[in-house]
Amino acid sequence: HRLPLPFDTDMEKMLMTNPGLNSRFSERISFPDFSCGSIAELLFLELEKKEIPLEGAAPDDVMKLAQRLIDESGDDFGNGRDVVTWSNRTYKVVAKNFSKKESDHSGLVSMNSSLDDIETALEDYLSARKPRVGGSSCATIANEDALPELGAAMDLKPPPPPLTVEKVYTAEKDASVDESFITSDGGSDSPPSNLFDSMDSKVLETLQTFIDEQGLGSEEGAKSLARLDPNSKEFEDMVARIQERTALSYDEARRQLRQWQTLQEDLEAMIEREKEKKKTLGARPIWRCGVCGRADKPWIACYVAPFIVGYEKIPVGEE
Repeated sequence: HRLPLPFDTDMEKMLMTNPGLNSRFSERISFPDFSCGSIAELLFLELEKKEIPLEGAAPDDVMKLAQRLIDESGDDFGNGRDVVTWSNRTYKVVAKNFSKKESDHSGLVSMNSSLDDIETALEDYLSARKPRVGGSSCATIANEDALPELGAAMDLKPPPPPLTVEKVYTAEKDASVDESFITSDGGSDSPPSNLFDSMDSKVLETLQTFIDEQGLGSEEGAKSLARLDPNSKEFEDMVARIQERTALSYDEARRQLRQWQTLQEDLEAMIEREKEKKKTLGARPIWRCGVCGRADKPWIACYVAPFIVGYEKIPVGEE
């Protein structure tokens, strides 16, 4: 069975590369792009699935945002994939607002999404898709449920100029964290050591930049890199990318990437242990990004090199 599924223009270009290739595909089926109504309907369903149903938004306003997604995406419009990503980003906006209101003791806090939430998420997503100049940021978290093929993504986009970053981060800790709950005194609640301390900071920066530039979701993007077969072309491509960005030798770049893959397995085990600790101790970890140094939150914003800076008591009602 032959079933290539790129966009129409790309499909035609591919078929024209070889005179005999066109004849091998005698039957073609075109799938029309989503309409505004289809986008809005799928967005409603995705938000319901995430238990953050859209509340108080006029259908016409949602349709306008759907049209904006189509217009500003241009040839890159991904139909259902883009809508799923939009809903993922909305979830992050709602979770961030929920955490802030909760820390402000604002009374009963709703986990429903609003028109402002989905508009903020859409602006964030569209902004992340634009070409960026300069260093990377963990603020770009996209496309979590719909990963493009990793190898194809690496081949399609040339690597950016070499980095000039001297260290991973110098940012101040997020001021929104409630310091009164964080413990780091070396006692039973002291945070575990940073798994990624032994890694070259520029290697971590390179991995994060790749995930950002390709529009991959932070968690699934990191997992995809962590699962690369060391004997695969994609793994070798990433080693070459690391060499170019860090000036490391081939052997050292390869060793660093393999080390990071192993540490990702350790990270998964740590996350499971923290889930058990949350149940038994009534405290949850505060995670910081080891690439940019930001996002001191009770969830992981960046999966390339997260580490725990402390713990906070779980608020009453969230046990």
